[in-house]
Amino acid sequence: MKWAGDCPAGLPVPIPDRCNAVDCESMPVTALAEGERARVTCLQQPASAAAARLSALGLLPGVEIEVIQRFPAFVFRIGHAEVAVDEALAGLIRTNKEIP
Repeated sequence: MKWAGDCPAGLPVPIPDRCNAVDCESMPVTALAEGERARVTCLQQPASAAAARLSALGLLPGVEIEVIQRFPAFVFRIGHAEVAVDEALAGLIRTNKEIP
């Protein structure tokens, strides 16, 4: 589906790679470049085994991460630790680049 630049009714226009929630400004961590930092806002499919694995690795809402590497696996720095996951798992992590 293709969206116009402005909605004639004045409603928000969906942005690619953005959460479907109306007030959500999060994006998948896969949209970040190497060296960018962000805060985890949520995990998609929170009841899934994949989300449980991410949680066990420390990728939890509120945690600040830095993208170290994107290929062949996504590598994130969380504090002093580095965690590697494949692209499918990384795509479940939603982030916000506004870090206080």
